[in-house]
Amino acid sequence: MSIKPGVRTRKYYLGTTTVLSDEKVESRIDVEDYADALVNELESPAHSRSQKTIT
Repeated sequence: MSIKPGVRTRKYYLGTTTVLSDEKVESRIDVEDYADALVNELESPAHSRSQKTIT
């Protein structure tokens, strides 16, 4: 998994215990989108007590 600086797009996928990847079998997300997804989950928990992946 790769987390790198970029531009927040608010386009990301939430998964469970399976790592999500693209057609090149790469899993990456911009720091800004990762932070957005994390804050959204903290403010409005939708997946309480479960494992999550953000891609």
